[in-house]
Amino acid sequence: MKKQDKKSKSKNKDIQDFHLIQSVTNDYSEIEHTIKEFADTHPADSYSIKIIEKYLNYEDDDNVKQDIARANALKVLCRKDYWGMTEQYTEIIKHYISIDDWHFSDTEIVAFSVLGEYLHDTPKAELFKFLTDILTKEVDKYKNERDPEVRGRINRIFSCLHEALYGSLASYKIPSKLEIPKDTDFIIEEVNKKSESLKREKRRKKS
Repeated sequence: MKKQDKKSKSKNKDIQDFHLIQSVTNDYSEIEHTIKEFADTHPADSYSIKIIEKYLNYEDDDNVKQDIARANALKVLCRKDYWGMTEQYTEIIKHYISIDDWHFSDTEIVAFSVLGEYLHDTPKAELFKFLTDILTKEVDKYKNERDPEVRGRINRIFSCLHEALYGSLASYKIPSKLEIPKDTDFIIEEVNKKSESLKREKRRKKS
């Protein structure tokens, strides 16, 4: 009987906490605060992770609300100053970077931010290639279209790669206005050097 009561209380608490966050999402200004407050007052255990993960797939007719909820869930789960679990969410991060959908502009910004932070601490050649392939494609598109939205996306990819290589403290070195393709060619070259170094190190360890 006691075990049953405990299970029932746990389930009720789960529902209560989910609805606690959900109930404020009609007010944009409260979404970020409420999700972060939940993260600040709960440990990163399986229960809390499950609650926040619900917002990675949050759906609503209001696109802004949907985007803000997903962006802040991703931030809490992945940023080092929160739960720092980027390793477990790389496929989701890659998804939001790849889709290039303005409905998820905030989520894309967070995805680039957490991936740059992660790659600085845990460099991976395959993720570097993923980013440089997208950057090359966007630069080619910009050359043809001169679309300011494409330029904005190039800036975000560049900043992500710059942080991955040099860390967030070096962000002041990022040009205020990128010269395309001069600056983008430079960052791709530097990333390729890093990737080759990682591959050599991997081969050395195997031998």
